[in-house]
This record gives sequence, C-alpha cells and structure tokens, in this order.
Amino acid sequence: LEAGILDRVTIHPQRFDAVAPFAADVVTARACAPLDDLLGYAAPFIGETGRCVFLKGKGVEEELTAAETHWTMRLARRESLSDPAGAVLVIDQLKRRKR
Repeated sequence: LEAGILDRVTIHPQRFDAVAPFAADVVTARACAPLDDLLGYAAPFIGETGRCVFLKGKGVEEELTAAETHWTMRLARRESLSDPAGAVLVIDQLKRRKR
C-alpha cells in the first residue's frame, strides 16, 4: 500500500476457488497448501506469462521434490527474511507433466 501501486494492483482477498480464473501477472500465497497442490490452484490464473511467488517454510526441499513429479517449471529461489529455514520461490513457465 505504501509502495504506490494500488492503481496497478487488484487484490482478491478471498479463497482462490471463489474467484473465476483469469490471466494474472502474479499469484502469491503463504501458508496455503503444499507446493504441488498450490501449483494446481495457481495454474489456471498464471497463463503463459504469469508467475507465482510462494513463501515456503522448512519443508521446501520435500515440497519441491514432490511438485517436480507433476510439474515442470523455471524456479528462482530467494532467501526468506522471515524464516531462515524457508525460501521464497519465484516460479514461471509452469506446465503440468504429461501422465
């Protein structure tokens, strides 16, 4: 709010399943679900050019391993300032693996 971006951002402060899918530039979540599930929830919203920014805790490695069995993605990992054992994951080029 203090960043002066309110005229460029729409916040949907409700459960994802209550919002009809649309192409968003960024989907973010914290403490919502395991990464594998979270990617499934986000996929209908990010389209071809969107990205996900997810704050994950100490189980981030296990969540990434589980998610990579179902998804391909480009991943950038950032240090979490609030949880030294966690990470901020920036994900784009998300595609579900063929079964």
